[in-house]
Amino acid sequence: MHAAWLCGSVLWVAESPIWRQPPGDISVGMIGAEAFLNDQWRWPLAVTGRLLSDGQPISIAYTDTLPVLMIVLKALGGVPAIVAPFAILILVGQVLQPMAAGWALRRAGVSHWAVLLPGALLVAWTPLWYYRLWGQHFPLTWQWQILVALALAFGWCRSGRLGRYEIAGAVLLCAASVATHVYLAVEVLALCLVGSLVLLRQGKYLPALAFGLALIAAATGAAIAIGLLPPPHDGVTMGRFASPPGHFGFNVLAPFDFWYSALWPSAHRIEGTGGQYEGMAYLGLGVFLVLGLAALAMAWRGLSASRARPGASAVVGAGTPGASWPLAVALLGLAAFAVFPNVWLGQHKLISLPVPPPLDLVVEQLRSGGRMMWPVIYALVIAVIAYVGSRVDARVAGLAVSVALALQLADTAALREHARDMLRAMRAPPPGLSALRAAGAMNGDVRLRPSWFCVPPDDRELAQAVALDVVRRGGAVHQPPMARAALNDCDSTRIATDQPLPNIADVIFRAALPGPEIVALYRRRLCDPIGPVLVCKGLRTTDVPSEDEAFLALTPKRSGLGVRQPITLGQPAAQWLYAGWSGPEPWGTWTEGARATIMIPLPNSGVVRAITLEMTAYAGGASQTQGLRITHAGKLLWQGRLPIGKTSAIRVPVDSASLTSQVAHLDLQIENPQSPKDNGLSADARLLGIALVAITLDGDN
Repeated sequence: MHAAWLCGSVLWVAESPIWRQPPGDISVGMIGAEAFLNDQWRWPLAVTGRLLSDGQPISIAYTDTLPVLMIVLKALGGVPAIVAPFAILILVGQVLQPMAAGWALRRAGVSHWAVLLPGALLVAWTPLWYYRLWGQHFPLTWQWQILVALALAFGWCRSGRLGRYEIAGAVLLCAASVATHVYLAVEVLALCLVGSLVLLRQGKYLPALAFGLALIAAATGAAIAIGLLPPPHDGVTMGRFASPPGHFGFNVLAPFDFWYSALWPSAHRIEGTGGQYEGMAYLGLGVFLVLGLAALAMAWRGLSASRARPGASAVVGAGTPGASWPLAVALLGLAAFAVFPNVWLGQHKLISLPVPPPLDLVVEQLRSGGRMMWPVIYALVIAVIAYVGSRVDARVAGLAVSVALALQLADTAALREHARDMLRAMRAPPPGLSALRAAGAMNGDVRLRPSWFCVPPDDRELAQAVALDVVRRGGAVHQPPMARAALNDCDSTRIATDQPLPNIADVIFRAALPGPEIVALYRRRLCDPIGPVLVCKGLRTTDVPSEDEAFLALTPKRSGLGVRQPITLGQPAAQWLYAGWSGPEPWGTWTEGARATIMIPLPNSGVVRAITLEMTAYAGGASQTQGLRITHAGKLLWQGRLPIGKTSAIRVPVDSASLTSQVAHLDLQIENPQSPKDNGLSADARLLGIALVAITLDGDN
């Protein structure tokens, strides 16, 4: 009922807008799911031959597709066209989340239904769980696995024994969590290892060692079975993520981040790095209410466990006060990793620790370390509800927890609404996709170049849409988008010069390659320019175009005389920036280095007398100007100095007789390019000199 209320028809209709044109991380996951479900069985079990890197099949574990569910669906004959696999993912997670929460409360000592039922929902429907749905991290909504592991750990700590069915269940849970998501696997394994600590507490050293090894063996075996281990081959790397350690860490004030509250919202997030939303751990006003009741119960000395009135539910077999230290050790370890290597209190960094080389690889692969706080938050809520249930009359406690649940539901309304908006939004296809479909570019096998990780951010949505379209049409995608790794096919020189693959079309994102290499590629290969990409197949054997002819074929936009052409992000004239330029920005484009070239398509009619360049300069230190020379075919056209921080219009006269082709080549020489990083202004290491804002051709019609 909760799933249907929250998600609506998305759960039942395969043609829902989100499955037809999925956004972001959902798109990458669905590429893996649909490629896998429509492919034959292979070993490892989660590998599909319809996603390849350097010709080798890729495991869908690297697309965040939840392999354990997809393997089950494939065994049952699941067809994505009938029921969207991610809809089943959401539904199963929604059903099992409160069930696991109820069992965890039961194992923590809550026995009365009046506390157990609302308590289970209060635990299950945490803000951090809703946020994973809103944040498009659907596999990470399977947090019921954390709750099951917590249930086992609470029970082991309280009873001091591990039943054989519990041992088998823990082993299976570790294997399933590895085939769900790496972050969940780490958390589940850490919680299940509480069993080994409980055995150690009793002096059972060999059973403790055997149980720990069984858990690790199950996790390792599952990683091998789904193709997560051994490490990726040479075409795949796990170390290309740019965020520094701790960027996605946990902020100490995150539990009090009222930015996520619907009832008492704050204007700003509690944020220290720009990425601590991954450590989102807001508790919610309902949990704060239960925490307050627990504090009152602790302060009210008359309501101790030994003097509770008849009808109060008691924690059975609670044992000594220190009985829960094995669970505390696991939770403290996860919390330490969540804040490592920097401890942030709001926007203040309290501690910064170095990352030793043996640990840097682990930190890099689990870069969103703030997620490790989830078991701690769940354990806190479970423990507080169990405490209130054991210290207060069951009916009073049940009423209090029910009120807290109602308050929590109201407080999380904004998170649910965000999730609904995301699930139900009608998204237009990314620019260029319709033209590619019309040209038949996705009918067959396709190789995306460069690899998705190296595609400019503005083109990544198109890359995902192309890959999903190819998979749905029955083709294979080489160098596909991946969520948990990056492919190494990013060398622009290699892309421009290597050989085509038989019967495979290369979809090449032009913005990722320098202008000279795009032109050289077009002169070598049989390519069709379609929107922001080139679709290339074989090699040219005849009719090789000149450099200017290739440039004009790739840049159909010509300027009329007297027409101002902005050189900004998304504008056609930005393609005139041939070499030595950084990426276009909304206001203009910087040169990068000491030399830059502009190639300007000349109008079909009229005579060009001058070219007006609107430019601004960058210079660090005490200098207030930047020196610039502009030449054409080796002839000096303009020389002078531009003031920094102010846009100047430079009118460059040209001799129409020297414009012997349909393209004007302007070469810019910058006297002293500098980086903001070297000047201590920012982390920008680009060597900046001149920014071009617009171009206007002046002349006679």
